[in-house]
Amino acid sequence: MNMNPHPLDVILQSSRPTLPVPLHGSLGEMTEDGDRLLLASNGIFMEVRRPWVHASVRIAAPLPVAVPWGKARAFTKLICGQPPQHLLMQFICFARQVSPLECAAILTWREDGTWKLRILESEFATDSYLKFVRPALDEGEHFVVDVHSHGKYDAFFSDTDDIQDSNGELKIAGVYGFVSRSVPLVSWRFCNNGLLSPAFSSIEVMLEAIN
Repeated sequence: MNMNPHPLDVILQSSRPTLPVPLHGSLGEMTEDGDRLLLASNGIFMEVRRPWVHASVRIAAPLPVAVPWGKARAFTKLICGQPPQHLLMQFICFARQVSPLECAAILTWREDGTWKLRILESEFATDSYLKFVRPALDEGEHFVVDVHSHGKYDAFFSDTDDIQDSNGELKIAGVYGFVSRSVPLVSWRFCNNGLLSPAFSSIEVMLEAIN
């Protein structure tokens, strides 16, 4: 089959290549930062790698025809390790102070292992709405966790949260509810290029201990 690809298509497709998973051989490990789509017999997967995370998630069901591809697997590896418990506890303490108003923060990570909690400045906050200012990151600082509070309400992702988390960022998103309780409720999810995945068990396990 002859093809005459447009130069712009070559550039676009090289930024997120599509690769068939070998049925008999092996697919080379993704060692550099970037994204790639994997065509597999058990579905279509998106694999991403950043300095802090390496993950693969199935984004489409298997094709309804026989394909000459091998299987892919879903996984999440937090290269940065577990977000520090004391930083999330600091956020919970702050959320209790401002409750019933909502508040937000981000956790960032450097490749030397340093974590930082940044409480976000609120432009407008009520007990059910929050508009905040996200600061520019310093050189070498990676945005990992995006967390906010629901004050006296339950821990759930609202329609507004869904819109904000679907903007294409790669991050862990969390929301704390009933923050005045001794043990607040919390929900976590992985946001991957607009995909919102609550079922990333490895992230859930890592974060269960810091609820």
